[in-house]
Amino acid sequence: MKLTQTPSNLEKGKFGAQDRENAETIEQLKKEGIVENLGESRWILRFKEHPEIIFDIDSFGSRGAYLAFSGAEKSVLDEGFNLTELDYQKMAKTVPLQNVSQIATFLLFLQSKDTDEFKHLHASPTWPVPIPGRPKELSDENYLVAKRFIPNLTRLKKMDWSGACHELRSIPHEALKEMHTMIIKTGAWNHLNSNLNTAPDAPDDIKQYYFVNIQGPFNHHLKYFCFQGEEGKEKHAEDVAKSLDRMVYGRSTDQPPSKYPGLDDVDRTEEWKKLTQETEVLKILQKSKYKPKFMD
Repeated sequence: MKLTQTPSNLEKGKFGAQDRENAETIEQLKKEGIVENLGESRWILRFKEHPEIIFDIDSFGSRGAYLAFSGAEKSVLDEGFNLTELDYQKMAKTVPLQNVSQIATFLLFLQSKDTDEFKHLHASPTWPVPIPGRPKELSDENYLVAKRFIPNLTRLKKMDWSGACHELRSIPHEALKEMHTMIIKTGAWNHLNSNLNTAPDAPDDIKQYYFVNIQGPFNHHLKYFCFQGEEGKEKHAEDVAKSLDRMVYGRSTDQPPSKYPGLDDVDRTEEWKKLTQETEVLKILQKSKYKPKFMD
């Protein structure tokens, strides 16, 4: 439970100490053989007693960034953003919803998968687990996000440039179309270079892919869950436009060049553009202020 809480008495500038303390807790559990951490910038915990399940928990740094954004303290996207300068006592009153937003995204994915009959693309089964003793209100501090552990996955991020490019060239058109559909239906924050995993082919040689992390970007208000109301629709348009771009460039277009390839690096941008033109998504985007850069 400690790993999910934002201490109400955390003093300004003490962010680093809290993150180190939490990391030390994980390290001790690892030494005792109780858990392994599969994550990098976040904690993906797999307990020895339940190896078929992983628990996805934001690190304190990630949670601080989302709390700042949702509480309008400052934006993590602002130039010079510094977590150590935030007022955590003020932020502790904000309900954190970023991590549990994966539940809503997973439900949208299931709906899309059933409607469009996906054969290649999957997402790890995902569900909320209430933390004993905590309130029933949905928040990152009251629920853990549990996922089915999928063995034998190969993450594109772990490949070198040549290997990742080879994998991107090898994605069948129908699989690429499923990824495109998933983005439009869910607005998921998809990075080919960090989020896509390849899996052993099915018995009939159908190539299999998994998106393991299905958070939406800054999906920290309930109105953004399943994109409710006018603000939700605008958020959906923003997420879709940016996620479509990330698939092409391997990064957000306002970020420096990525060290991981995207579709543009393997000459598949025109294919991605055609998929976009074949859907209704452009009508959605035209009603908003967002437009994918690769469509210019």
